[in-house]
Amino acid sequence: MDIAIVSNHIAGGWHPSDLSKFLGGNEECLVLLAKAMAEAGLHVEVYTTLRGRDWVSAEGVIYRQREMFDPREEIDVLISWKARDVFFHPLSATLKIYASQDVEPQFSNGGDRQIDYYITLGTYHRERLAWLPENRSVTIPLGVDQAEYTPADVKENLAIYATSPDRGLERLLVDWPRIQSAHTGLQLLITYDWSRLATMSGLGGAAYAKRLEALAGQDGIERATFDSDGIKEAFQRARYYVHPLPNPDADLFGFGAMKAQACGCTLVLSGLDCGFRDMARSWVPYSEWVSGRVDAQENPRFCQPAIPWRQIVDDHWIPLIHREINNAA
Repeated sequence: MDIAIVSNHIAGGWHPSDLSKFLGGNEECLVLLAKAMAEAGLHVEVYTTLRGRDWVSAEGVIYRQREMFDPREEIDVLISWKARDVFFHPLSATLKIYASQDVEPQFSNGGDRQIDYYITLGTYHRERLAWLPENRSVTIPLGVDQAEYTPADVKENLAIYATSPDRGLERLLVDWPRIQSAHTGLQLLITYDWSRLATMSGLGGAAYAKRLEALAGQDGIERATFDSDGIKEAFQRARYYVHPLPNPDADLFGFGAMKAQACGCTLVLSGLDCGFRDMARSWVPYSEWVSGRVDAQENPRFCQPAIPWRQIVDDHWIPLIHREINNAA
């Protein structure tokens, strides 16, 4: 069965080999999903903003430049990965799926009439897309291969911030003197590609980067960019995964938090009325942690454990694809 996945445009481009170095969550999930689909015997081609070449083959998946996608090609399945524009043209795929990764408005140009099925990430995401048709939408979570994320025997007195700076880093840095007073000897590790900060849209550019640079110079704070193995080791070392999310719509699943939880980190979160709702087994409210609280409380709405990517494909994607292809026959 032929699967074409078309992603949104990604500024600066990327390459699947970046997975071993640094990839944003959107691209990381795309690579891992495509790989798991290929392992399940599907023929997968990804059309994206590929850096450097027209096409490349990686772990059973063909990656091509976004512009090489032909909407007239007769394929079995088209999956749009944040690429709304793909539905602006007549499509010849048998099954057309829109995998939403955002809180976004309803299609206004009639392109949604081509969409056979919508995918959301969890219960919060589904609630925020109230316009989706009930009979043509389903929740499929992201995967985390828990065998790669295991707890260490001993945790260091370390908190880790490992997500985009716009998801609460400034608040954490401003609060850091209070946190250090309440948690004796605690160190903070910031793991993100800091070099991209000044160019990230919506973050205030160079002035914002300079402010965070100054705040991150406080005692007890270390900045580092790790490869994929390094970030796993950092999660294993850390006692706390801290994510004071200012906008609940900015994280619709908790991908990084799920990895940290699998490594035994205590989740320190601003709240659960966001993507953390499904995946957090237990958590400490950030506002109370700042003042010294360390004991985690259970999440009664927890419903999404870490599931390997291959199982996500076998249990969710393949049954949906086969059912809808058969219905279309």
